[in-house]
Amino acid sequence: MHATEPYHGFQPLTQTTKPRMLNSMESMPVIAISQCLMGHAVRYDGTDKHAPSLLLTLEHAVRFIPICPEVEAGLGIPRPPMRIELGNTGSNRLVVINSREDHTQLLSDYAERKLNELRTDGVDGFILKARSPSCGKASPLTNADGKRVGVSPGFFVQEIQCAAPELPVADEEELRDDKKVEEFLKQARHCAALRLGTPSQKR
Repeated sequence: MHATEPYHGFQPLTQTTKPRMLNSMESMPVIAISQCLMGHAVRYDGTDKHAPSLLLTLEHAVRFIPICPEVEAGLGIPRPPMRIELGNTGSNRLVVINSREDHTQLLSDYAERKLNELRTDGVDGFILKARSPSCGKASPLTNADGKRVGVSPGFFVQEIQCAAPELPVADEEELRDDKKVEEFLKQARHCAALRLGTPSQKR
C-alpha cells in the first residue's frame, strides 16, 4: 500500500482559519484483519493461511490492522487445538480438545478489551479467518464428545456482534465473491465516513 501525496487545495487567507483536510489514505476504511490471512505464522500449528489475492484486491482500498485474538490473549504459538462446545448450561465454551482446559473467560475478556481499543483508535470493519473458534463467523459447534451440533460465531466475533453490530464482518471465503467484496467495502466506507465526519463515498 502506497501513501498518496498530501492534499494541496486552496490556501486560506490566514493560518488560523485553515481547515483540517484528510488525504486519501486517512479517509480509507480501517480494517482489522486476521494476521494469518496476511501470511503471519500465528495459527495453532505454527502455520499461516495467507490470502494474497484478497490482500491484492483490497490493498489500495483500505488500511489493514493485523490482529490474532488467540495469540494476543496469551495462548502462544504453537498451541493445542481448541473448539467451541455447547456447555451444560446452554452457553458456549472454548475448550482445548485434549486437555479439556477452558479458555472461555480468557478469550471473552480479551475480545471485550481489544474491541474497545480498536473502536477508540478507529476501526471500520473486520476480515477474519473462517471457521476459527475465535474469529469464525460460523464456526463448528460441538458437544463435549466432539459431535457437531451446529455452528456458532467465534468468541471475538460474538463480542463484535454484541457491542458493535454496525461494523461489517466478513471472512476470506465470503470475499472470494466480487459482489461480497463490493458490499463489504460499501459498508466499511459508510462506517469510515461516519467516524471521520465526511460524506459517504459512492463507489
